[in-house]
Amino acid sequence: MPLIPRVSSLLCLSLGLVACGQQEQAASEAAGRASTEVSATATAVPETTSPQAIPFAIFPSQVRELAAPEVLARGETVYEGLCRACHGADMRGGDQGGPNLLRSQIVLNDQHGELIGEIIQNGRSTPGMPEMPPLQVSVQDSVAVAEFIHSVWARQSGQGGPPPGEEVQLNIVVGDAAAGEVYFSAQCTGCHSVTTDLAGIASRIGNPETLQNSWVAGRRWGAPDPNADPSRREVRATVTLSNGQRVSGRLNRRDDFIISLTTDAGQYRSFTLHENTDPGVTSIVVDDPLLAHRDLLSQLTNEIMHDVTAYLMTLE
Repeated sequence: MPLIPRVSSLLCLSLGLVACGQQEQAASEAAGRASTEVSATATAVPETTSPQAIPFAIFPSQVRELAAPEVLARGETVYEGLCRACHGADMRGGDQGGPNLLRSQIVLNDQHGELIGEIIQNGRSTPGMPEMPPLQVSVQDSVAVAEFIHSVWARQSGQGGPPPGEEVQLNIVVGDAAAGEVYFSAQCTGCHSVTTDLAGIASRIGNPETLQNSWVAGRRWGAPDPNADPSRREVRATVTLSNGQRVSGRLNRRDDFIISLTTDAGQYRSFTLHENTDPGVTSIVVDDPLLAHRDLLSQLTNEIMHDVTAYLMTLE
């Protein structure tokens, strides 16, 4: 008999939990219906709107449907005429200093022009950025530009990268080949020759951009030379200790605290650079075959790079 009140209490508790769960489920369904109704009213997407949504949307603010093709075409026309100079052909920033639209929080949160359109209509002034004046366009054109930006954003490669498409071929052979030859003769002939290692370089590396990147960085392009010394590009170091001992080998690491290297016998050696060690390091001599190229990085100008590239492109 003492168990009856306990069972009764448990039964009441269970019924209460069931009722509570039913109430929560009903409230959730009602909220879902209300949210759907508000969303459909707020977006007001035309019936002709393409159902294509952003493929990698993470946040609810990024989930939007793209506008109709004719709206996107109108937005592209306005963008090309008024926005491209500042924000670039691919929306990643242009010659006049506009920001990258593909990484803009405003673009991310705008749904159908309510944020972007306001800036187009009223302009914007941001510290450290060029001031954007108001643009004399209609509200419809402002919305069309916003929709066009969203259509490009939806096709980008992620992390603010460009949308997929054909590779843009840039003509970088714009320098003076004669001036490049003069510079090459004065700065490069100590290590390179147009009759040996650089003979026919323009035929071996047909892409001017690749050729320019290769000579600036000092790296070889193409298949490895089987006759080349594998250690010719190694950075080597010689450490002299206070007891007169010298240790040489391939440099592994050097910073303000230690230097480590691997000797020709394969032994790993590490030395601290503290002054109170015994024996201590008295001198370090580093032999870096690419040191001249590394030093060039702080000396080269666009004019020099273009001139030397133009000259190397004549070495067919």
